Amino acid sequence: MKIIITESQYNLILEQFDDFGDIKKFQKIKRDYRKDLSRGLERGISKVKSALDDSNFNDLVTDLVKHFNIKKIKYFDRGAFGMAFIADDDKILKITSDEDEIRGIKKIVGKKIPGVVTYYGYKEYPEFGLYGILMDKVELIPPIQKIIYTTMHHLNANVFDSFFWEDFNNEDMDELINRLQHPEPEDKLQPILITDYYGNEENEDDEDWVEPPYNAEFQITENELIEYIEEYKKLLKKLNKRNIDTKDLHGGNIGIKDGELVHFDIMAF
Repeated sequence: MKIIITESQYNLILEQFDDFGDIKKFQKIKRDYRKDLSRGLERGISKVKSALDDSNFNDLVTDLVKHFNIKKIKYFDRGAFGMAFIADDDKILKITSDEDEIRGIKKIVGKKIPGVVTYYGYKEYPEFGLYGILMDKVELIPPIQKIIYTTMHHLNANVFDSFFWEDFNNEDMDELINRLQHPEPEDKLQPILITDYYGNEENEDDEDWVEPPYNAEFQITENELIEYIEEYKKLLKKLNKRNIDTKDLHGGNIGIKDGELVHFDIMAF
């Protein structure tokens, strides 16, 4: 698909995103920024750029690299509030406008906490309303697991009160499976087929029968789903024990470190 942008937007890209030799995959920054501009999205790179106003993006990155003593940096991706780089292969450098995240990590920066990614430090730029954060790099969970945890989060947005998952019963399981197979349009999630769920049996006279999704990209068994649920509950218990706010514990904020699930991009608590 061809991306159409205005001449002024193109010139801004050239001026503000001049080649920065120490950043690998720098062309991807330009592509992602161009995509957001063409779609009129105020997110990620666009938020960082608008906050900087006339100041130079390269100067900000250079300052953070020096502050955190980073040897090499590679652009990774952008999200709702900022952008992320891989730093020295094993860490993530974030530039974000999310003040809640800074308030969330102030109490735990430099500490090893079970269930939470390790945050090494942060730097504030109050003149721009931006923050630089250095944290451990984690392994991303598979797409199917991300969908399951996001759906679980949507089922009970107040998951920081973990009683919902402590008392999870057959009725709750039915609701979760129905949502996984037929997600709400606003969820923007791909349906998952639960292969041995009784709702898939072709018996439309059964009041519990649910038509399986015709367009499911993923397929798992109910036992596999239960294993995912147990891992999520295990992470919840770790976080609740240490009073870590989990109201943003959806699939996009969960990774794997040393074989265990960890929460990153935590909110204020």
